[in-house]
Amino acid sequence: MKTYPNIFLLILFVLWFPARAVHASDFFIVGQVTDPDGSPIPYVEVYSPDHEFGTTTDRDGRFMLEYEDDESVLVIQHSAFESERIVVKSYHERPLEIILEPKTYHFDPVIVEGNLYARENLKLPVSHRSVQIDKSPNWGNSVAERLDRMGVQIRDYGGSAGLKTAGSATGYAEHILVMVDNVPLNSPQNGVVDLSFLPADLFSQGEFYLGHGSSLYGSNAMGGVLNLMTERHEPSYVRVRSGRFGERGVTGKVLTRIGAGRMSLYGNKYENAGDFRENNDFAQEAFGGRVFYPVARLWNASLFALTSAINRGIAGSITFPSPDARKDNIDNIYIASVRGLSPLGQSEVTLGATESREHFTDPGIFVDSKHLVNTQRLRVIQRFPETGSIQNTVILEAVKDKVDSDDAGKHEKFTGALGFLGQLRWRHSLHLYPSVRADWNQGESNPVTTGSLALHWSPNSPFINSVSINGGTSYRKPTFNDLYWEDPWGYSSGNTELKPERGRSAEIAADFKLGLSNLLRVKIRGYHFFNENLIQWIPDENWVYTPQNLSKAESFGGSATLNIRPKGVPVTVELGMEWNRSRVLSKGGDHNKRLLYVPPIFRWGEISWEIKPFSVNLSYRYLGRRRFSYREGGFLDSYQRIDAAFRIRGPQLLGVQTVVDLGMRNIENRENQQSVYDYPEPGRATYVRLSLEFK
Repeated sequence: MKTYPNIFLLILFVLWFPARAVHASDFFIVGQVTDPDGSPIPYVEVYSPDHEFGTTTDRDGRFMLEYEDDESVLVIQHSAFESERIVVKSYHERPLEIILEPKTYHFDPVIVEGNLYARENLKLPVSHRSVQIDKSPNWGNSVAERLDRMGVQIRDYGGSAGLKTAGSATGYAEHILVMVDNVPLNSPQNGVVDLSFLPADLFSQGEFYLGHGSSLYGSNAMGGVLNLMTERHEPSYVRVRSGRFGERGVTGKVLTRIGAGRMSLYGNKYENAGDFRENNDFAQEAFGGRVFYPVARLWNASLFALTSAINRGIAGSITFPSPDARKDNIDNIYIASVRGLSPLGQSEVTLGATESREHFTDPGIFVDSKHLVNTQRLRVIQRFPETGSIQNTVILEAVKDKVDSDDAGKHEKFTGALGFLGQLRWRHSLHLYPSVRADWNQGESNPVTTGSLALHWSPNSPFINSVSINGGTSYRKPTFNDLYWEDPWGYSSGNTELKPERGRSAEIAADFKLGLSNLLRVKIRGYHFFNENLIQWIPDENWVYTPQNLSKAESFGGSATLNIRPKGVPVTVELGMEWNRSRVLSKGGDHNKRLLYVPPIFRWGEISWEIKPFSVNLSYRYLGRRRFSYREGGFLDSYQRIDAAFRIRGPQLLGVQTVVDLGMRNIENRENQQSVYDYPEPGRATYVRLSLEFK
């Protein structure tokens, strides 16, 4: 399998290089699609009904197209807007500006951002699940509570104060790459992202891509990619909430115009007593903002900033409680990007910086430690115009990681990466996507190479939406804790000789439709993961723990989802089930045992009903009996939860819209159930939220 990246590179070299130089042509056009207010409309289809060429606008409503003759007719089409037809002869000498009028009805489109696989008609060659974060509120403040549905698994370490991470079919939370607007957040110190520090109201949607992603994004993408999109042009608002277990909070946002651009400022204060457990309180203050501004025709700049300050009690587990442990965190995210169109194609330059300050104290065991982690990142993406049936995307990255830790010491490391993503199109129905990437780490002579190959078929069929097959390799580099950890008592230490974890996976997926207007959609998926060099902390003969490259593991299974949207009926239903068989392949006492926290069966369902001004959402999730330890009998009981949310919109008076949300988490009141061993979750939790939206 180690030769796969070289094979992918050879395929790219033969098919794509040298790329044809892009030049100004009488048959080349760029443009932008907006609504009547001037807001860009992302992912509008722009195509010729008479010829086999077309494209899709990017997240800023821009597009570029090479057309075939001087009398080509273009159709500009989006499900929420009236379509337009134009003859490009009149426009090819200047950028085309198209304004679409909204339809009298509105279907919420699936917005896919931050994914380099994005292509015409929003068909993706990797399986993904989309969650509308701002669709309805939940108990709790973090984005994790909103994501824990529609087949996305969140591991909850107990209440608002507990750690919350995304689950993976490979068994490791470190194998899920978590991003905000395409900028990775995974800590170089420990490899995970605690989703509890991200306030839900700052985000509009989450896209969870299942499977390998290292050939596009690098480390930590062995088991999937979770990309969170920041809120879009939502009106200004004030929200006040209260709930059980001492929950209370206030959130506000101000949206204003700056010339041709927009700026939003956000603030949040939240508290939760977490009094179903001792020492489980949580308090957060968060402030953020987003600026979007056009800097030239078909070019714009955006800025995003978030600072989150959290003080929480660390209750520990039931078996090993920590009645006095506390942790303070200050996390900062800064993202600046410039995107635009030119004859060279679609260009994007992103600067990202993340900083985390942590202070952990536990007087009971005389621990007082501080950690400071900084990451600075530059990413350049250049998507060249389609030439014939070929389109290339080049990705260039440079990253500087720095840690100053009482346990891991003071270190910094530079990494760089170069990647290629290709798209080869046969007519409109068949697409081939090869990708290859090389990552260089400071101090290592050989780069880490990963590659993937995806085939996507979308026939013009009344029953089949798409069929996709893909496979590839992935990796995860050791963290600073793995390499350098040394506790004050000498009971554990790092290992500077560690190798990166390596993985490979394959997937086949099909999307079927039945009835008019996609009344019934069925998605079926099968997958296989194989991982090696997995890092585990084990004791030596002196009971000193050190990390070692030991385990080999595999996980294979399948899933099926059913989506029902009756025409003319304001109800949508989604049901899903996933089966998984995982096992440890390494020789030893754990051989052939299931991977930790990977359920053999996972079921979920969601029903949404809306008749204005009322809407109701009911969701269900079930995790089968899972292993939490490799010792005999180390299993968690099944996990089952039903949540409900009810919303009513009041009349709009003097430009102010009143919205009341009522909800209940864990309707069945299953107390002390656990998604992670020895960390009980609360029983039934009710909440209410009052929102004033300023139009």
